[in-house]
Amino acid sequence: MMVCEPKDLRMIDYHKLVVFITVYRTLSISDAAESLGLTQPAVSNSLKALRACFQDSLFTRTGGGVRATATAHTLAAKLTPIFTSLKETIELFAPDKFQKGVAESEARVR
Repeated sequence: MMVCEPKDLRMIDYHKLVVFITVYRTLSISDAAESLGLTQPAVSNSLKALRACFQDSLFTRTGGGVRATATAHTLAAKLTPIFTSLKETIELFAPDKFQKGVAESEARVR
């Protein structure tokens, strides 16, 4: 599915993937932009870079928004558990859950 050369992976960053997932969930460029506090052109530019990398339109316009392509469905299915895991990891360090210097288990660093 992915057609980026390793040197082109710089075209993909976390923020572009967040934009992609938000558009995928809302099926709307304008709703995604509003949700993320971005302009519609910023969302479109992020998708443009991902489209070039994956050589797929990712979304097609409909009367009331966008429709995800098969590639977009596959990409979202792969990214969703990664984002969930990342969110859970970050939440471990929330001030109300994390106490610096206190551990419930032993960790070894090699």
